[in-house]
Amino acid sequence: MDHHLDVATANILCTLGSSDARASLQAVLAAEPDLVGLQEWGASRYRLLRETGRVGPVPQKGNGHEDKGLGAASEYLWNAPLVGGCAVGARADRFTLLECRPRLLSPVQHADRPDRWLGVEPPRVATVAV
Repeated sequence: MDHHLDVATANILCTLGSSDARASLQAVLAAEPDLVGLQEWGASRYRLLRETGRVGPVPQKGNGHEDKGLGAASEYLWNAPLVGGCAVGARADRFTLLECRPRLLSPVQHADRPDRWLGVEPPRVATVAV
């Protein structure tokens, strides 16, 4: 039994265009990680996730994907929230999703950075998948 687990995380800047974001995602997935965490992955990029697997909502209980069977080795089960921009993925041939939920890390607050819109720091939300 193989107990080896590869995890990859990437902050793929929201300022990147679609083709650069796709290339960055492909570079991360080229290492064939078992679990993937993406930061700054907004709703406009969900179609890029669909190119590599199935995308489900956050929160959810169970495997909210249409096909309940095992996926191909190169296919990922992605869970992407509407807010927060933290998408998580797992190889469909190794994992079954039990639960996925958002976790508030910090609320809306005054921004220290002058470039923030209206001087507000947006909330920080992580995606937790079991």
